[in-house]
Amino acid sequence: MEPEKQPLTQALTETNLATRLATLFGELPQVVAVALSGSLASGAADAASDIDLYVYTRADLPLNVRESLVARAGGASRADMGLTYSGQGDEWIDAATGIHVDAVYFDADWMAAQVRRAVVDHTPSLGYSTAFWHTVRASRPLDDRHGWLAALQTEAAVPYPEPLRRAIVAYNHSILRGTLSSFRAQLVKAVARGETALSISFVHDVTTEAIQGFPVGSATPSEGTGAEIGSLSIVKGARNMEVAKKFYEWALTPGAQQFGVAAKEGPEMFLADATVYLEFFGIIAIAWQWLRYQPDSALAQWFEARYAHGGRVARKRGCVAVARKLLIALWNYLERGVVPAGAQLKPLV
Repeated sequence: MEPEKQPLTQALTETNLATRLATLFGELPQVVAVALSGSLASGAADAASDIDLYVYTRADLPLNVRESLVARAGGASRADMGLTYSGQGDEWIDAATGIHVDAVYFDADWMAAQVRRAVVDHTPSLGYSTAFWHTVRASRPLDDRHGWLAALQTEAAVPYPEPLRRAIVAYNHSILRGTLSSFRAQLVKAVARGETALSISFVHDVTTEAIQGFPVGSATPSEGTGAEIGSLSIVKGARNMEVAKKFYEWALTPGAQQFGVAAKEGPEMFLADATVYLEFFGIIAIAWQWLRYQPDSALAQWFEARYAHGGRVARKRGCVAVARKLLIALWNYLERGVVPAGAQLKPLV
C-alpha cells in the first residue's frame, strides 16, 4: 500500500520548520548555504516524509554547536547526533511537531568539484557518477545569503553530456560484465547453484507477477530489445473478404477485447492452445451438434472425408477446424442471409 498523500497542514508545518532551521544554520560563520532536498523539495512528499536538509560549509561544524542549534530550534524528543555512516550528519525528532529531521553536511568546495567533475570533466565513478550533480540540481535553496548555491545550480543546469554517458558506460562495463567477479559472473554462478531462477519472459508478465507479490524482477539487454505488437491481417484474395472485414472490425471493439481478457482469466484455459477462445464462445460444442444434425452440409462432408475415420485426437482436431469455419459461416448467415452450403433449415415449431 502506498503512503497517503501528505496533508496540506503537515506540508506547511514541515516547510516552516525547515525554513527556521535553515535560518539558524545560516547564521553560523562556517555555513555557506542550506538547501531542502528529498520529497519535500521535489513535491512528492507523503505522510511519512521527513525533512532532508543539506548544509554546505567551508569549515568544520563542531558537534556541540549543532546540538546547541537543535536546542535553540525547540529541542528534540530523540536525537542521533554525530552520525558518520555516509558522511557527517545528524538526525532528530522535533520536540514540538514530532517531525523527523535529517541534516547532512557537505564541504562546499568539495561539492562544487563533484559537479564540475561530471558536467565539465566528464569523469565517471563506479555507480554514482551523477549523484551529486543531481543533488545540487534538485535541491531547493532555503538560505543562500552569499549566492554560492545559486551560482552552482546555474553551473549544474546543463543537458546530460554525451561524453559523460559514454565514459560511464566504458568505466562501469567491466564490473558489470567483463571481470571474473563481475555482476554478470556472479549472476551466472547463482543460477548454476540453484540460488536464483532465470527464465526468458515478457516484461509485462513479470510486472504483473511482481504486483501480485511474487519475488521476481526483470532485466532487458543493454543492447536493446524488441517490441511486441498484436495485430490482425486479412490475406489478399481471401474467399470471404467481406466476412473477414466484419470479423476484423468486431475484433477491435471494446466488447471483443473484453472477451479476450475473460478467456485468459478463465479456469483451466491454456493460452498456448488456440481452442481456448473457441471453447470460451461455446463454438466447439455447437460444432459437434452441427456435425450430428447437419450431416449433408458441406462442413460435415468435409469433416467426414478428412477426420471421421481417424482416432479420437484426430476427430477432436477436426471438430476445432469445423468450429472455426462454422463461426464464419454462421456470421455470414446472420449478417448477409447466406445459408451455409448444404445446410437444411427447419421452421420453428
